[in-house]
Amino acid sequence: MPFMDAASKKSVLRWIKRVKVFADVDAGFHPTPSKTKLVEDHPFTTALKQLGSMEEDTVPTDVKTTIYFQSKVLEPPQVIAEFANWTKRMHEEFDREVEFGDDPTYVIGQSELKKLLKVEKEVLCFHKCLKDPRGDWRAGDMVKLQKELYKGKQNFYGVIEWFFCDGIDEQYGEVKMVCRPVELLTTEEESKIETAQICSFKLNRCRWFPCTVLNSEKCHRMTPSEWHTQENRLKGKLPASVWGETSASE
Repeated sequence: MPFMDAASKKSVLRWIKRVKVFADVDAGFHPTPSKTKLVEDHPFTTALKQLGSMEEDTVPTDVKTTIYFQSKVLEPPQVIAEFANWTKRMHEEFDREVEFGDDPTYVIGQSELKKLLKVEKEVLCFHKCLKDPRGDWRAGDMVKLQKELYKGKQNFYGVIEWFFCDGIDEQYGEVKMVCRPVELLTTEEESKIETAQICSFKLNRCRWFPCTVLNSEKCHRMTPSEWHTQENRLKGKLPASVWGETSASE
């Protein structure tokens, strides 16, 4: 809805992106035959989608809309202020904020990269250290993510390489991390920031996850011993020649 516009300077982008809206309407609101959508271009539908808009020319003139909050009638500017205050209160009460522990590296987000990393802004901010409620995380830390955590077919074992977000100020979006899977054996396959002409980023065969997974009980910080055990298990599944262990008989 207009007053929930992520571009609003009154509310921080990363707070707004976690807000979902559910509008309950009665049967007289002209639903489609499926009952799950509203009829397109109907004046009532347009009025609902423009609820709280500051642009009068976008609001249907043949529909009168009144906004109530706690039995009090609100004008659009008041709706915007109430929503901004509500997101701030919810953030302070429920959100677990994260901080970065190093200077950022800025990368230009070309269209393909933005689509790959699911970011929106033109500039991406990369870090090597993240301060989280469960403790500090750094590039090089090894993690195990249970398959239920990211809807995978098997558990994920990887090394954290980067933390990143889109944006360079307090309006930045969701914080994510890049991990190199344990099965990638050479540095040629790791993610990289390249500084030729413009600073760009290559994900290669690495994967990214939202940093919220770090707060899950299904995320485990691995010890070097656990990591080596997993590497050895992987070696047993690969041809011996790959690891330079071909026997004399071969």
